[in-house]
Amino acid sequence: VTAPNVSTVNFVVGQAVANSTIATLANDGYVCVYTSVAVNVIVDITGWFAPEGAASMTPAIPHRVADTRVGLGGSTRLPAGGILTVETGEPSASAVALNVTASGASAPGFLTVYPCGTLPNVSTVNFGAGEDQPNNAIIATGIGGVVCVFASTAVDVIVDVTSVFLPDGQLDYVPAAPIRLLDTRLHEMIEAGGEVEFGVPE
Repeated sequence: VTAPNVSTVNFVVGQAVANSTIATLANDGYVCVYTSVAVNVIVDITGWFAPEGAASMTPAIPHRVADTRVGLGGSTRLPAGGILTVETGEPSASAVALNVTASGASAPGFLTVYPCGTLPNVSTVNFGAGEDQPNNAIIATGIGGVVCVFASTAVDVIVDVTSVFLPDGQLDYVPAAPIRLLDTRLHEMIEAGGEVEFGVPE
């Protein structure tokens, strides 16, 4: 359809940036990616919604389950090639929605969040040296609700759980065309420590 007035990934010249999105499919199963400038595009799939899906979403109060800066989750800063095993605290979940942040990397690199086992050829968070770079991801869990985080370079990792997917979850997914709900550039900038409230169409 006509490209909507929304953005999925924002970037600057030469920057590798990852973002997670849930995209509505066309009737033939295709999605389109519009780009405002010349750029290479990489698309990874981590899951999908189907009429007979394995689980429905149950919202959770966002809570931190790992932070290598302070040893939360039993790990310290990851070395290059290091893997962090994260106990999500959701042993019955088939997947979890996470906010994953790379912090203070020693060099540009990436994080891959995945069900523990074979490391897939995907990236979840791309970052530059010294950056704090977050991204959201829905990741299938292993036995006991465990996920793994691979770091390509030395970096601290923070993992927050935001939602849980369970066989008897509370909410089913309803596809919709992307629409922009909020843009403070058109009105007034939010002050430090401020909050903004906005409605969501049902």
